[in-house]
Amino acid sequence: METTPRLDGLILNAAEAHSDIVLTEEGIETNFATNHLSGFLLTHLLLPLLQSSAPARVMVISSSVHAQVKMVDLNSVVTGAPLTPDSYRTSKLLNILFVHELARRLQGRQITANAADPGFVRTNLGRHATGGRHVLLTLTRPVQVSPDRAAATPVYLATSVDVADATGGYYAGGQPTEVSELAKNTKLARRLWAVSAQALVNRRLATLNEMIAFG
Repeated sequence: METTPRLDGLILNAAEAHSDIVLTEEGIETNFATNHLSGFLLTHLLLPLLQSSAPARVMVISSSVHAQVKMVDLNSVVTGAPLTPDSYRTSKLLNILFVHELARRLQGRQITANAADPGFVRTNLGRHATGGRHVLLTLTRPVQVSPDRAAATPVYLATSVDVADATGGYYAGGQPTEVSELAKNTKLARRLWAVSAQALVNRRLATLNEMIAFG
């Protein structure tokens, strides 16, 4: 923020896909910390710059695998326990819930928030995979989408005038796409926001005033 005069768009693309339970130095489950919490914190920190540059856009990379999650216990986030037996899929659900709540909180600020599904992309995200998942990723690699093609939807959301005012949506193939019923749960989205803020404050990664300012 000290060297950049403006920020027209923010694409949150950081991701991990650990099969085993791995904790960060702060005691947070790694998939949750990387796939959701890091973007949650970065958006908070960059909000003043986004507001001064408005209109601006925030895009979060999610995935269709979010629909495979049928329940989630957010209380586990505070303790560092895994979100579910598959925390990667759950983190992709949290991405969408975050977008919905972010869009609600940013109403009237000329900052939009949307989620993008890039597809089954050929990257090294599955480098930690073991057993059957490793075999699956290896066998399907020839049909996985190239990073260039995968970038099409996020770039569209970041630049197209057609979606300049669209917010709170989930896009795949450049088109608005339905999400799971759980991903539409506004109560869960608000609970996620509160739990995420508390997790950051508890571990001294952010101050309570910073969290309140964005509330």
